Amino acid sequence: MNRNNAAPHWIAVDWSESGMRAWALDSRDAVLMKVRSAQGLAQIAPEAFETVLFNLVRPWLIREQTPIIVSGVPGSVLDEGSGGCAGVPCRPAALRVIPVKTADSRLSLHFLPGLRPPGSDGGRIACESLIRGIAAEMPDYCGAICIPDTQTLWLTMNSGEIISTKMFMTAELADLIAPQDAELMSVPEVRPDRRVFVNAVADAMEQPELTFQHAISAREDLDPAKAWLKGLLIGQELAGARDAWQGQQVLVVGPSPWSTLYEQGLSSQGVSVQPCDSDQMTLAGLTHAYRSLCETFAQA
Repeated sequence: MNRNNAAPHWIAVDWSESGMRAWALDSRDAVLMKVRSAQGLAQIAPEAFETVLFNLVRPWLIREQTPIIVSGVPGSVLDEGSGGCAGVPCRPAALRVIPVKTADSRLSLHFLPGLRPPGSDGGRIACESLIRGIAAEMPDYCGAICIPDTQTLWLTMNSGEIISTKMFMTAELADLIAPQDAELMSVPEVRPDRRVFVNAVADAMEQPELTFQHAISAREDLDPAKAWLKGLLIGQELAGARDAWQGQQVLVVGPSPWSTLYEQGLSSQGVSVQPCDSDQMTLAGLTHAYRSLCETFAQA
């Protein structure tokens, strides 16, 4: 570990279906070390969660009872009635973290509550630490938030309160319609032609009902970047999410190739777009949760 091998004061962990990010931090919340793992929640049985977590952060467990703030956890890990999910609308930065009992005394685990879409009984919105970070770091922000991933999440935020949500499986559909060639996966991704992409976005927004008719031809396009296909799919999504972004400023979370495409697609429609760094805001959300926990203990 760097910084004279200092023991971390606390540990921040963000877990998603596809992978994990963890940070070791000092008493001033400065990052001592960061690790990534491709071992996501989708590959972990709920009963193995604590063991996997322990093995990942074991080199950092120098102090006794090192606080660990975790975002992303299988629902079955939390006790029933623990408040594991908060329904939207809600204020993410005001939600209290949830303590979880562990078999290993070196772990002092607290989880961020998940977010549940309106009208959903079992659904859960990912990225709770990222969303909390935006709410905490940008308390006056009023507008839309676009979080591209395998499924793209749209949020409407009003001064720290999440008002509404929408989900689209655009990137997942693109991969289903035109799977990436195995040989191409070993080389850097080719950037889609901006002109072709923007024109496809406009076509899909004007006639979203014809998107999948056009997608038949787009699937056979020899363009390795699939600019036409991606433009059609994002254009149809923007048509469906129009009430979230029209007349609003939009935070687009990145970096990723899809983030750049959303920025281009929205900008082509005259939308004010602001890039937002995923790592920075995710760590900000976990840090805010840890500091809120410290304040709670200080007041007790």
